[in-house]
Amino acid sequence: MEWRVLLELILSFVVTWGIGLSLPCLIRYRIARAPLEPWKANAIAFANSLTLWIAFRFVLLLLDQTEPGPGVVWVLVFFASRWIMTRGWKESLIERAERRLESKDISEDERAKLEDGLGRLKK
Repeated sequence: MEWRVLLELILSFVVTWGIGLSLPCLIRYRIARAPLEPWKANAIAFANSLTLWIAFRFVLLLLDQTEPGPGVVWVLVFFASRWIMTRGWKESLIERAERRLESKDISEDERAKLEDGLGRLKK
C-alpha cells in the first residue's frame, strides 16, 4: 500500500468522523449539558448527517471527482450522533421524576401520574 493511499484513508477518517461528531458532542456536552430526548437527538443527527453528506458531495463535485461514493459513512455518523446525544436519557428522566416526587408542591394527581410513569420506566 502506498503511503499516499494510507495518508488519504487516515485523513478522510479524521475529517468525516471529526466533523461529523463535533456538533453532536458540542450540543450534548456544552449546550444542553444533559442527555437529549430521543426525538430531538434524531432530528439533530439527521440534519447534521444530511447537511454534511450534501456538503461533501458538493466539494467532491467541485474537485472533479466523478464518483464520490454512496455516503454510507454518514449513516454511521447518524447512529453514533444519536447515541452520543441520548446516552443516559432514561436515567436522567428517572432522576428528575424522583426529585419532583420529593418536592412538597405537587398535587396528588401529578404524584399518581409520576409514580405510574416511574414504574413503567424502571421495568
